[in-house]
Amino acid sequence: MTPVPRRSGKDGESLYGVRFDGDRAYVSTFRRIDPLYVIDLSSPTDPRIAGKLEMPGFSEFLHPVSDDLLLGLGVEAGHFKLELFDTSVLEHPQSRGAITLGGVQSYSPALYDRHAFANLPGVAADRFALPATIVTGQPGVGWGIDVGLHQYEILGKQTPASASLVDSGTVTPPARDVTTPDFHRAFIDGNTVYYVRDGEVWGTFWSTPSQLNGPF
Repeated sequence: MTPVPRRSGKDGESLYGVRFDGDRAYVSTFRRIDPLYVIDLSSPTDPRIAGKLEMPGFSEFLHPVSDDLLLGLGVEAGHFKLELFDTSVLEHPQSRGAITLGGVQSYSPALYDRHAFANLPGVAADRFALPATIVTGQPGVGWGIDVGLHQYEILGKQTPASASLVDSGTVTPPARDVTTPDFHRAFIDGNTVYYVRDGEVWGTFWSTPSQLNGPF
């Protein structure tokens, strides 16, 4: 392992995400590709870059799933992207799967507002949900916008090498004239999911997100 330099990253890279978790720190930078740096802080007087992983895009929000799993939310070529990282071997972090949503300019408020990220940890699996504005098609060619709540699960988290990121469906209330809500949030209560969008509240069950009750 090499000592942490005064300025981490390569020339011209920008810092997009940092997360401290116990005796580790995760740093995401970006220029053309996204290096994820894993920093070993077990020796406070001698922090070291233990390893790095380079992949397309960049992560703005880094969420520790467990001691050895990390979830990244970010952007790849203008598309909204989620990726699960395995950091069980500090020197060799690996991706355990990525999901890319929609077309260019698709995004989620969870990228810049952590209150938009709803997480329900479990023993064997985690559930999380986040609102997103998804661009479909191309301008002038079936172009459209879908606003909804996207559900995901992280399975097999007890064994990082076999962990996976799974799409668990989307809560999509009827379309509105306003395609970019001023406020939308998610709440997960066991198997019940609530989606708050501006002044409306929708309710559903995790396993059947298309069956909505509301608005209330």
